[in-house]
Amino acid sequence: MLAFYTQTISMPVAKYLVLDTEATGLLPGIHGLIQLAGLALDEQFNPVDSLNFDIKPPQNTVIEPAALEINGFTLERINQGISYQEAAERLLSFLEKHFIQEPIMIGQFYPADYAMLVELCKQTGAVGRKLHEKLGNNFLDTKVIVNLINLKAQTQGLQEPFPVVSLSKPGGVKEVLGLQDYLSHDAMGDVLATREVLLRLFTLIDIKQ
Repeated sequence: MLAFYTQTISMPVAKYLVLDTEATGLLPGIHGLIQLAGLALDEQFNPVDSLNFDIKPPQNTVIEPAALEINGFTLERINQGISYQEAAERLLSFLEKHFIQEPIMIGQFYPADYAMLVELCKQTGAVGRKLHEKLGNNFLDTKVIVNLINLKAQTQGLQEPFPVVSLSKPGGVKEVLGLQDYLSHDAMGDVLATREVLLRLFTLIDIKQ
């Protein structure tokens, strides 16, 4: 008699999603997304999978020259990006593949990224509504943690460890923590830097990795 055995191949289950966006300005609905990157992490903050793509925002999007000077995008590169609809579909597929439960989002000043994501969801119909539900609203913000560490130092009469709470500005978080090798104002570069920043911050707030 032949015996049949079923082998279950378990997929890595992610818990955290480090996410960053680049945009044509700071105002959702007026300015638009031009790059999105994410890094799925397991419970030990180990990478599981990543995504990274350029986006072509809707035709009526305002493109601020000052924003392009910061992130280095050109109009030619922006025009080669995928549509909002495809961007929403790719991000939703990524979440459904790696997250059983609502992810805990991780970002540097994540509310700015979240506002842009909400606008993406608003403009992509049923897919956007499903994506918005899947993203949830649970997040860790490295900028908030940095401010908390500064506040703790202030209450103890000590010098603030982070005189500049920006990730990439001169004297900012990456510089203080010695993480200047990561590409700045690139969504994937900032995602990789933000993960490393979070791990370094654990040692400053007495959390064991």
